[in-house]
Amino acid sequence: MNILMVTAEYAPLAKVGGLGDAVAALSRALCDRGHDVHVVLPFYGHLDADALGIVPDPETGSFPLRQGGRVYKAGFNRWQDPGGPVVHLLAQDDLFGRAGIYGYGSVSEFSDTVLRLGAHAQGTLALPVLLDWIPDVIHAHDAASALAIVNQAHWYKGMPGVGEAGTLLTTHNLAHQSVQSRDAIAQLDLPKSLAWHPGSLE
Repeated sequence: MNILMVTAEYAPLAKVGGLGDAVAALSRALCDRGHDVHVVLPFYGHLDADALGIVPDPETGSFPLRQGGRVYKAGFNRWQDPGGPVVHLLAQDDLFGRAGIYGYGSVSEFSDTVLRLGAHAQGTLALPVLLDWIPDVIHAHDAASALAIVNQAHWYKGMPGVGEAGTLLTTHNLAHQSVQSRDAIAQLDLPKSLAWHPGSLE
């Protein structure tokens, strides 16, 4: 199977708690079983590309992401996990080019968290098109990656390729739900109805 993993953490590149270890271990185990796994992770500003062996991805080039009425120029870097999949790191300096995965110091979440999560989701769904690679399953991990599934259901469902993929959301830590104001949905270019029960975002 072709499996697209979406995550905010992947050990040893980006790790706060057990999420990074769990996603990395699962991805490696799936590769060992013969599945073709690609992982999408933001390229956080604290990552030392040279030291880690992260390189620009020649297959994807640059592409636009639209969030909150603004268009961001983005691209992908890549890192080959020696024991598993290729990790594609979504690079966009305005959103991800700072230290920290969710926040820093006493800040539990960045003020532009909604834009960051939305861009991560959009970039994830753009990757298969850029690679000419069709996922059978999109597996998102925790609230920080859940928007990939919401976007797939709203914008791609029923369309060839990404729209035909099955989806799976694994909750590793129910305490971290990234609760936002319903008004924040305007930054995601999604209908407000999704933020009310039984909407997929709610």
